[in-house]
Amino acid sequence: LCHNKQSKVYLPEPPFPHAELIQTNKLKHYPSIHGDFSNDFRQPCVVFTGHPSLRFGDVVHFMELWGKSSLNTVIFTEPDFSYLEALAPYQPLAMKCIYCPIDTRLNFIQVSKLLKEVQPLHVVCPEQYTQPPPAQSHRMDLMIDCQPPAMSYRRAEVLALPFKRRYEKIEIMPELADSLVPMEIKPGISLATVSAVLHTKDNKHLLQPPPRPAQPTSGKKRKRVSDDVPDCKVLKPLLSGSIPVEQFVQTLEKKVQPSLQSVIYRSHSCSPPTPPLSFLLEQHGFSDIKVEDTAKGHIVLLQEAETLIQIEEDSTHIICDNDEMLRVRLRDLVLKFLQKF
Repeated sequence: LCHNKQSKVYLPEPPFPHAELIQTNKLKHYPSIHGDFSNDFRQPCVVFTGHPSLRFGDVVHFMELWGKSSLNTVIFTEPDFSYLEALAPYQPLAMKCIYCPIDTRLNFIQVSKLLKEVQPLHVVCPEQYTQPPPAQSHRMDLMIDCQPPAMSYRRAEVLALPFKRRYEKIEIMPELADSLVPMEIKPGISLATVSAVLHTKDNKHLLQPPPRPAQPTSGKKRKRVSDDVPDCKVLKPLLSGSIPVEQFVQTLEKKVQPSLQSVIYRSHSCSPPTPPLSFLLEQHGFSDIKVEDTAKGHIVLLQEAETLIQIEEDSTHIICDNDEMLRVRLRDLVLKFLQKF
């Protein structure tokens, strides 16, 4: 839309004049001549319909209905169809005929002026518009001249457009939207996890509900391949937030109660000759902790345990060799400082 029309979009008044005609019931639109149209049809009236060839569409009905009266008029506005050939099957015809073609094409001067005003990033046009006609090679005014240069294409040629969009508009099904449960992570900011099937067609994207898990079938009845439903995997919770390094170090220095998982894990393992480092974390904590600042975050070094914890903005790594129990305990400790949703 032009600038004037765009500014009217945010006003209570409709941007186009035909919207007022629709509100006052002076202009009505119908999908076909059946149904509501038959009940609302009144004469005299003006009907916009097609096809301009008068060979198919609802216009055939009106030509047979109004063609025998001189009080009616048919107006042709399509310049690509001969109105004489269109009227030939309906002769003799008593209604008036008016040929008033509306040519929406632009000449090269108008196109060049329009491109200078709009200043588009990309212009795509047929190849013959980017060079003068072969018979008039000196007519440089009969070609599109714009900056940046237009991208040309030939008949049936596939053209890759250099569009770089950061975001895409995706619609979501109502039943999927009802299943979302937002969680507030900050005052005024809520997030919700979405598990869906992305359907893309004609450059339009739609999120649909995921398939339901397959129900176990009783008996030995064989199923068709089309009846198989893909299993839904259990999604891990998403984590958000940041780890306060000072508070994290203070927690490492304190006594940490073991979790049920670590107790069971230790009870089923062989007794080591010395107490594991995870036992030291649970009973006494660590005292030889060093913290180093890096360009991406912090490094927490547990010297006695020979363990390295890298805390960055978007990831956390626990480097702990040959002590899976300690790594799990440190992982659980890190998760306590993060939000799950």
